[in-house]
Formats: sequence, structure tokens, C-alpha cells
Amino acid sequence: MTMGVSLQEVGTQVLASDEKAVATVDSVSDASTWSPPREWLERFIAEYSGQHGGETLPAGCDPERVAAAIFTMNEEDSIKALRSAVEGHQNDYTIDRAFLSRIGELAEGNQACDMEYGEWAYVMSKTAGLFQNWSPYAEVRAVTVPYDDPEEPCESIRAYVLGLFWVCACTAINTCESLAVVSTPCR
Repeated sequence: MTMGVSLQEVGTQVLASDEKAVATVDSVSDASTWSPPREWLERFIAEYSGQHGGETLPAGCDPERVAAAIFTMNEEDSIKALRSAVEGHQNDYTIDRAFLSRIGELAEGNQACDMEYGEWAYVMSKTAGLFQNWSPYAEVRAVTVPYDDPEEPCESIRAYVLGLFWVCACTAINTCESLAVVSTPCR
């Protein structure tokens, strides 16, 4: 690391050389209270709004809640999550190999990625949050949100009626089909 100090070692740490990205850690030993800089949240929302091309947020989701759900890990936890992601997806043929190698570089630090510290911290934290709290697959992220919506109904009359209908219909079809099968004697 260029600065030689991690988020866990200080109360308030300047992450970028331009002094724009500031993360706050309430105490040296309590990293669970880490919160991302406001600039990171705004940048994430702008990147995923569709204005710059590329990936967009799912329809109907709250961009603020998505950004808050992604940036939940401090630097140390993000590095652990990225290393775990590389290890866990080594044999996953559905993940882009170039993307997986980039994740490995991010886990090695900003000098391995040839990035300035502030930019690396943002990209590393965002990538770790996408893997850990959402999904490593863009196709899944396109149709899901990384937070629970307490207003979304889990049980409904509609779910029970449709479920009961399809169970009865499929059971009846299976029963009729099993009666039409001619058995072959074993000799």
C-alpha cells in the first residue's frame, strides 16, 4: 500500500492522495462500524444508473439501498472476501477468467493493480461487496437486489392457490401416464 496504513489502524484515514475519499472508523479495534465515504456511494450510483453504459441496477430498486448494501466491508474484510472468491471460483466455468484474475490482482494490493491507493480501495471494496453481498454474476445482479425488502410479500393466497393447483394437476398427469405404461416382464 502506498500510504502504509490500513483502515483499522486509524480513527479517520485519508484514502486518496487528492483527499476526497475519507472513511471513518470509530475505534482502532472495532472495524464493524466502518462506513464508506459518501463519494463512493455517489460514484457507485452514477456508475450503475445507466448513464455511462454498462451494467445498470434492477428496475424498481432503491439506488441508495443498493450502494449501502454493497459497501459493507472494510479493507481487511474486502481483501479476505476477494481471496475467498478467487479460491471458490477457480473451477467455475461460468465466470470470466480475465475478471477472476483481476480480482486476484485487487486482493494483492494497489501496486499489483497499478492503481493509486484511493481508486484501488474503491474498486476493491465495490468488487468484494458485489461478490459477498450480491452476486458475482451480472445476469443475477440484473434481476435481483442485494437487500431484503420487508414490504415484499412472502406468503400470499395467490402463491398457495397456484401451488395447490400445479401439485394436483401434475399428480393427475403423472398418475394417468403411469397407468398407460406397458410393463415388460423380466426373464
